[in-house]
Amino acid sequence: MPAKEQYLLTKALLVHEAGHRRHTIPTRLPEIVLDIANILEDERVEARMCDEFIGLRWLVYRLAKRFYDESGPIDETSTLPNTVVEYFLQLRWATRVGRPVKGALSPENKERFEAIKPLVFESWRAEESTTVDTNAEKIVKILGLNHCQSLRKLLKLTY
Repeated sequence: MPAKEQYLLTKALLVHEAGHRRHTIPTRLPEIVLDIANILEDERVEARMCDEFIGLRWLVYRLAKRFYDESGPIDETSTLPNTVVEYFLQLRWATRVGRPVKGALSPENKERFEAIKPLVFESWRAEESTTVDTNAEKIVKILGLNHCQSLRKLLKLTY
């Protein structure tokens, strides 16, 4: 990508990380719970930074658009629970940039998402990151994710 775009995305990532520094309470959680909490917390801290510093909104939008553009469609044939996590990760970017989620969930995963949807949305707007951590633990249980797994490896996340 052009140097100017790299520079702007770096600034956006710095805003994102400053949001974590400003709004996230560090905790010790099992790796898979921590991965879910981080995905949920990402939206929460970005939203808070945008609310506090309105001039940063365009940078956060640009970062979300980049991630959205680079994400592939959700596999509607997958019955794996980690696909539900991929879905709400892409949903946050899609919502921020005003686009639909690419692809769809299988019927089984739609049911799973409906079971965790209130926890996802509550986390995105929570006052404290402790709520996010609690909800992440519940999501891991509801989805039946294995505590020995690394979600980052399952989803091939690089950020």
